[in-house]
Amino acid sequence: MNRDDLRITKKSSEIMANLVRYSMKEGHGVLWQNLSHGRHVFSVRLKNVIVENRMVAFELSQELSTSNGPNHCLNTDLLDPTDMLYFKGEGQSMLFKAEAGTFFANGDMIYVPIPKVAYFPELRANPRYAPKEDLAVGLRKFNRGQGHQQVDLQCRNFSRGGFGLTLSYVNAHLFKKSQRIFICSLGAQELPSPIEGAVAYIRKFHEEKEKRFSEFKIKYREELEQKEDAVQAACTSGKPITLVTSVKDIAHSHIPLLKELFEKNSA
Repeated sequence: MNRDDLRITKKSSEIMANLVRYSMKEGHGVLWQNLSHGRHVFSVRLKNVIVENRMVAFELSQELSTSNGPNHCLNTDLLDPTDMLYFKGEGQSMLFKAEAGTFFANGDMIYVPIPKVAYFPELRANPRYAPKEDLAVGLRKFNRGQGHQQVDLQCRNFSRGGFGLTLSYVNAHLFKKSQRIFICSLGAQELPSPIEGAVAYIRKFHEEKEKRFSEFKIKYREELEQKEDAVQAACTSGKPITLVTSVKDIAHSHIPLLKELFEKNSA
């Protein structure tokens, strides 16, 4: 599972609702641990969500464990409570982890705390794409009394609704949620006129593969999103169109650049 294909949520009500929904159909999945001597995988069914104890009850599935290969464990004695535990739902339905010491086993049952952070499938109409090569996105922001400042961020993913970007976490203070920004370049190419957007989400500190950075979600202005059908048509046909924002018309010369991005990364 590629985590970039999923969306992160910290909303306890959303996490709870998805877990309860999955337990009602006793959804299949795997729990696993990456231990020093190898990976231990447990094929499970999500049996119950114990609301009062804030725990999720998984039942070991002997049938699935036997048919899924040598790394699959046939009993919970191989569960190591001193290491991290991860859960992945069938068909990329959800992904979350449990810290060491927070879960336990009882017979064929494994009890895991309801996570504070989870990943679920992207539900929005616009799928997100991850660039196959490094892509810098130039943002211009305005500081009161100081004029504009341009900052280059790395593109983590993008869609027809906006961009997911990363920046060194030490510079996270440069941006605030809902802040008005302008996308002025993609890679080495300057846009003939800036695309207006706003900071929709900030995760000021994130660590992944021993790298520390901040995550940002930039959303196009509402006026641009309301023209979504036209944007999609332009990205697939390449026909020149003009979209109106509160700044100025977006020149049709933007479209080949966006079209190239989508075609290159969605093939």
